[in-house]
Amino acid sequence: MKNKVLCEGNHIQVIQLENGLKVAKIKDETSSFLFDESVAKDIIKQLKRFIQIVED
Repeated sequence: MKNKVLCEGNHIQVIQLENGLKVAKIKDETSSFLFDESVAKDIIKQLKRFIQIVED
């Protein structure tokens, strides 16, 4: 089994690796960053705080 792209946006892909692990990949012109579910949950939590600060 090859790595399989589960979903994709302008800057991020969710990929299922050959070993079954699902990871997200942030991509831009210069680099890419891979992270797993626990990091994704932390990113979402911090983004929600950021949105709340911006809206206040």
